[in-house]
Amino acid sequence: MKRFFKIKKDTFKVIEKILFIIQIINIIIIVLTPLTKLVFYIDGNNVYSRGKLFLNQTLAVYYYPIFATIILLIERKKLETKDFVLLLILMFSPVIAGILQAIFFGYLIIWPTTAFSLILTYIFIKQKMVQYDALTGVWNRGSLFEYVKQRFNLDEKNIFGALYFDIDCLKQINDQYGHSAGDRAIVEITVIIKKIVENNVV
Repeated sequence: MKRFFKIKKDTFKVIEKILFIIQIINIIIIVLTPLTKLVFYIDGNNVYSRGKLFLNQTLAVYYYPIFATIILLIERKKLETKDFVLLLILMFSPVIAGILQAIFFGYLIIWPTTAFSLILTYIFIKQKMVQYDALTGVWNRGSLFEYVKQRFNLDEKNIFGALYFDIDCLKQINDQYGHSAGDRAIVEITVIIKKIVENNVV
């Protein structure tokens, strides 16, 4: 049971603050550029030229995919291989486009590439939201049935099995302590199952 990972709240807050500070500094530099000519300037011949901090301003944009890549690598084991590869490609596509645009001055490819990556990332996330149970983070019934259907269509030698069990006293927990306590019980049981089953178990 591989969970579509979620970042811990404390970690997310730290990353969010760092990125916020970086972008505030970046905005101040850009706003002051007409006076300081740090990012770009227009010379006497009305020609656009890059300033001393043009590279720094450009790199500030890439802090987001850099942090996202770090998180992705940390949470690698919680993702399917195909999902990991796809997300890695989507994150690096704007970076590669930016490098190419910096090398080949005049070709605008970074924004179309970024837009394309964002659209595919949005579709990917929406698809995962449909496939996974919001409470436990594991496959929902529809995903399970689709997987079983695919396995039945494979070669007959491809043998697989399934475990089915019920949670004792769940109704009593709900009645006595409330449905929020019952939800926590389901989540905790899911965590225990994920710890005891092998990595190749769906």
